[in-house]
Order: sequence, then C-alpha cells, then structure tokens
Amino acid sequence: MTRTVADAMVTIPKTLPASVRVEEARAAFADPKVHLLLLTRGSRLVTTLTRADLVGAVGGPVRWHGRTAGRVTAPGESLAEVGAWMRQTATRRLAVIAEDDRLLGLLCLKADGSGFCSDANVRARMSDRRTDLSHSMGNVMH
Repeated sequence: MTRTVADAMVTIPKTLPASVRVEEARAAFADPKVHLLLLTRGSRLVTTLTRADLVGAVGGPVRWHGRTAGRVTAPGESLAEVGAWMRQTATRRLAVIAEDDRLLGLLCLKADGSGFCSDANVRARMSDRRTDLSHSMGNVMH
C-alpha cells in the first residue's frame, strides 16, 4: 500500500488566527523551529506565511502578505511524490487541507531530509520547552 501525506502529517499543528497582525507574526517567527505560520478562521486555513513574506510588511493584518499556492497539499497525495518535490524545492513545510480548506495537519520535512516529523516529535519538543522554561523560572526565583 502506498503511504500518503495523511500517514506522515503532524495532526497537532500550531495555528494563529487570521486576524493576527504583522508584529505578532514576526514574534512567532522568533522560534527558529517555526518555518510556516498557518493562519486560520475556525478550522479553515486562510493563508500561510513564511519569514520572507514579512519582508517590508508594515503593521496591520498579516493575512494579505501570505499565500497558499505551493504551500498546501491534500491528505491523499503520495507521500513519496510530495516528499520528493519538497526535497527538490527545499520546502520544509506544507499545510495539509481537505477539499473544503479545513486544516487537517502539517507535513514537516526534517532538516536533514531523511523523513518527516511526527506528533510524538512535536509533543517531545513542547515538553522540552516546558522543562526549559520551568528551569529558567526556577533559576530566576532562587
């Protein structure tokens, strides 16, 4: 059986509301692990943003600076074909959407191109950040 995008996507992607402003988007990109912002209205993907989309952007809603072309895929697409395209185009993230633009997940190519991030990877990273934060706060409190 051919593996599909749905088999490898992260199902717990971080999203921001479509109303987010330029300054908030820039703040989200302060995290070096963030490569693509997913702006949503309810469960629907409105647009995506990269750091490059914000070059020259000044105040106001950021959604006008984003795009979905070349940044989305369907859950039923061949993982091998989409992965090959991502490697060829140096694309690290693709939003996974249903036909009605519902955001289903995020396909995340690992930095070394060897495979895709999983929900377990994301949960572990979130846990590490919480631990780092609690240690930092503990150091401040002592």
